[in-house]
Amino acid sequence: GLFDSFKIRKQILKVQGLVSDKYEEVLEKNPKAFNDGKSVLKSVKKFAEETFKEIVTNKEAMSFNTWWEDFEKAHSYMLDKTIFKK
Repeated sequence: GLFDSFKIRKQILKVQGLVSDKYEEVLEKNPKAFNDGKSVLKSVKKFAEETFKEIVTNKEAMSFNTWWEDFEKAHSYMLDKTIFKK
């Protein structure tokens, strides 16, 4: 129902924030290790999957792979435009 939808949305937003914080941390610690947004996101995918499975508990929620596909596309594009100036 509606309550489940709000709960799922809240859980996914939490995961997005934690994964964004993680890739920013990784990028700050070793900026020369990456040459584009996709490489940054690849480095945190395992963390993202573990975090997603831990936080997104509702059976009605989208799968990690579905979420990651959209998240990776959007964030790699954003990183390319802002950090890597591509």
